[in-house]
Amino acid sequence: MTLGSLLPFALVLAGSMADIEAPPTIHGLTNIVYDVTWTRETAERREIHVEMSFTVDNDAVVTLSLPSWTPGSYQLDDFAKNVRGIRASQDDGEIRWDKADFDTWRLYPTGAGRVTLAFDYFADALDVGSAWSTPDFTFFNGTNLFPFPEGMGLDFGAAVVFHTEPDWAVATGLTAEAGTWTYSAQDYHELVDMPTFIGDFDLDSAEVDGTWYRLATYPSGAMAGENRTLIWDQIQRMMPPMAAVMDDVPGVTFGFHLCRGNQKNRWLVEGGYEAIAEPIFRGIRAHRLLLEYDDARSGSFAPLAHVPDDRIVVLGLVSTKRQALEEPELISRRIDEAARYIEKDRLALSPQCGFSTSIIGNELSVDDEKAKLRLVAETARMVWR
Repeated sequence: MTLGSLLPFALVLAGSMADIEAPPTIHGLTNIVYDVTWTRETAERREIHVEMSFTVDNDAVVTLSLPSWTPGSYQLDDFAKNVRGIRASQDDGEIRWDKADFDTWRLYPTGAGRVTLAFDYFADALDVGSAWSTPDFTFFNGTNLFPFPEGMGLDFGAAVVFHTEPDWAVATGLTAEAGTWTYSAQDYHELVDMPTFIGDFDLDSAEVDGTWYRLATYPSGAMAGENRTLIWDQIQRMMPPMAAVMDDVPGVTFGFHLCRGNQKNRWLVEGGYEAIAEPIFRGIRAHRLLLEYDDARSGSFAPLAHVPDDRIVVLGLVSTKRQALEEPELISRRIDEAARYIEKDRLALSPQCGFSTSIIGNELSVDDEKAKLRLVAETARMVWR
């Protein structure tokens, strides 16, 4: 495939000025840093060099794994197959490591100290959920490169440091520290949900309706002059209506569903709503917030305290992934729990997601689906009679 046959890559990023907080201490791993190197030398091999380093306070085994999904993508993938040349070290010496399974590595520290896992990632998948490269450019997602420390929660902070050529650039949604190629993520969700460009590409920014947007396009020069002016004009015209599309429209009720994955009875994301509650619950102008709460991986109801007074929360307490019917009394008790943070009259009940988000669907029969819907209706009548 020649460079000229490729459609230009484009990345539009909305800016954020969130304060950087110190990463919490969890399970003995602290001061987590991901170093990412992309230079002309590594580009020749189409390899992104990655080093994950952290401080340990004892010799307990550390287990690290790569995710099998990318946010926004309803498919699983084996990113670990692209990992090459693993090395593990502590301070100035090598330490033992082995593989627990296809995407998980175990490191064996010798005591307290600074531990590093280093590897090269082969970037050759032309897919927005994966990593791709040319001699002067690479694109990747955090799920491709950033191992997760098993046994920790998702709320640990981390730094990401990029190393590249002085005449190349970096574009990412991570929070930048002024004047450096050092960035921060407040938790693992933020860390892996930020697509990144490194290399020779065009990058500029503009303020639209009070929000800063950066536009990164590759190859360099492919979207210049009148074409670039046109796309900025389209962005400036598009963003305000998009923000206002769920304003008051007579006779129309807007709902916003936060999906955690729903295909072949699987889920892709876990963790509570705490990290996103304030910006999402308050920032989205939808009249109904449809939130998945079908099991413990969804966290507590406490974040519902951030929901504005003019919105209704639809609790997805009935699973679309399991055939077994939930007990109405248990659903009622969970609604009472949620009512500690938001008035019961501003709550509603629904299935956790759709029964068939994609053509593959879930392993429930039509009769199972009808039974789930009857359960929702009968329980709602019982709770709000």
